[in-house]
This record gives sequence, structure tokens and C-alpha cells, in this order.
Amino acid sequence: MKKYTFILLLLTIFIKIISSFEPDVPVKFARAKFGVLGLISGTMYFKYMDFSKTKVIAQFHKGFTISSNASDYKIRLVRRPLCPSFISQYDLTSELNYKIFEPCGSTTKMVGVFDFEINELEDLFAQISMNHQVLDYAEIVMH
Repeated sequence: MKKYTFILLLLTIFIKIISSFEPDVPVKFARAKFGVLGLISGTMYFKYMDFSKTKVIAQFHKGFTISSNASDYKIRLVRRPLCPSFISQYDLTSELNYKIFEPCGSTTKMVGVFDFEINELEDLFAQISMNHQVLDYAEIVMH
């Protein structure tokens, strides 16, 4: 009887120890709010889809007035906000198709699904550039 009581006690302690550790919950949402340099205003939202996909939703209110050609603008995620270099995996330009409305330079809502985990975005910046010139950037904040 003592042997079974001791085993039950050990099992109870083991279960309490295991249950005290909570698994790492992935980040479900991140946001980048533009306007640091004052040239572009708007927000990009990053939503957790599954372990290898992130949905990006962007809405810009002003700032696309330099060129009326939407393909002139590049939307990328970068390590250094004022540097034009980027990682090709984080070039969002091709998926975030948008139309520029004149004369205010606002855009439609842009949506794209990308093959990277949302946790990879920590310490990165969203950047909008044109002809290797940074127009504006935003820190990506995890929620």
C-alpha cells in the first residue's frame, strides 16, 4: 500500500510540474503604423494564419503622390528602416497589388498572404520606397 501511495504522490507532483509550464503561444497579430517621416500615413496589419503563413492587410491614406504609377513603389520588410537593402523573402510588393487614387494619393485596401511566420517579423520595419529612396517606414509592433 505504501508503494502505491508513493507512486501516486510522485505522479501527482510530476503532473503539477508539467502543467505549470505553459506552451509558447505564437504571436497572433502585429501592426506597423506609418508616418515617421510624414510622407505616408496608413497602417499595415499582420495576422497569424498558421505556422508558415501570415496575412498582410494594408491601408494607406495619403502619400502616394510622387508618381501615379503604382509599380514605382516598393513595400518591403527590412532590418534597418532607412536602408534601401532588403531580404527578398520580405518583399511584399508583388502580392500587395493596389490602385492609387488621385489627387490625394490614397490607396485601396491591400491584402496578401505570405510564406513566413509572424514571429519572424520581430525587430523588423515595414518600409515604402521608390527608386531606392525611402519614403517612409514603420516599426512592426507585436501584439
